[in-house]
Amino acid sequence: VVVDSKLAKAPAENQQSLEKLSIFVYNPQTKQVEEKEAVIEKQQNLIEGDYINEVIKASPFLTKEMKFLSAYNLKTDGKNTVIINEAFSGLRKNKDLFDGFTQSIARTISNNFPNIQGINIQIDGEAIIQ
Repeated sequence: VVVDSKLAKAPAENQQSLEKLSIFVYNPQTKQVEEKEAVIEKQQNLIEGDYINEVIKASPFLTKEMKFLSAYNLKTDGKNTVIINEAFSGLRKNKDLFDGFTQSIARTISNNFPNIQGINIQIDGEAIIQ
């Protein structure tokens, strides 16, 4: 049996192009925010949105229409503002899920970006929630 050397190397090379992120995700069964690991393609600079997108993907109670839009820091209040799209407004009807999701985002950001002092979460077109 002859093994193509390119095939033998592929898994190791693939591993090097991936990176692990520590995220927090709300578990509706336990009603707890739990730490999880997400694996993404390696990037030069990770930003808040990379982590938020992974939290959204890992949250089983969210729909594919629910999306992260933006994150920015205002020097006036020293907090990071995360904007999510209007599809999240329906999630607010379930307080446990909505609060769990916002806690997941806050813990993920504060755990991975210690320089960020606080987090505001805002649904596009509405006032700041947290």
